[in-house]
Amino acid sequence: MRTIGDEYELPDEGSDEYGGWLWRKPRRSPLRWLVPLLLVLILAAGVYGTLRVNSEQQSDMFCIGCHRPPEQTYYDRATSSVAGALAVDLASFHYQQIHGAGNTLHCIECHQGNGSLGHRIDLLTLSARNALMWLTSQDDPTIEKGRAYAPHL
Repeated sequence: MRTIGDEYELPDEGSDEYGGWLWRKPRRSPLRWLVPLLLVLILAAGVYGTLRVNSEQQSDMFCIGCHRPPEQTYYDRATSSVAGALAVDLASFHYQQIHGAGNTLHCIECHQGNGSLGHRIDLLTLSARNALMWLTSQDDPTIEKGRAYAPHL
C-alpha cells in the first residue's frame, strides 16, 4: 500500500479494491428473471385457458356447469324435445329438428355468432358481464324475460 500525505492509503496497482469496479460486470440479482418468467407464465395460462374454454364450449354440459336457472331450463326443454316432448321454444325446436335429421346441435353453435373476431369479443364481453352480475348477486333468474322488458306502447 502507498500512503498519500493526508494518511489515505491507496490499494496496490493490481488490486481490485480500487478502480476494478469500473471494469467488473455488475452483479445482477437472480430475481431479474422472475418478472419476465411470471409474465410468460401468465400469458401461457391465459392462452391455455382460452383454448381450453373454446374446446370445452362444444359440450352442452360444460355450459350448464355454470349457467343456472334460465339457461338450465332451456337446456332441459331442448333435451326433452329431443326425447319426443313438444318443443315449447325456438331452441327446443331447433334441437328437435336437427336431431331428427340425424345431426347434433350444441348451445355454442347459436351463441357464438358467426365466429368472427367481433362476435367473439361480444361473446366474451357478455360472458364477463354475466359472471360479474352473478358474482355480485345481481343476476336475473327469470326464465322468460321478453315480456318483462317490453316497452309499453
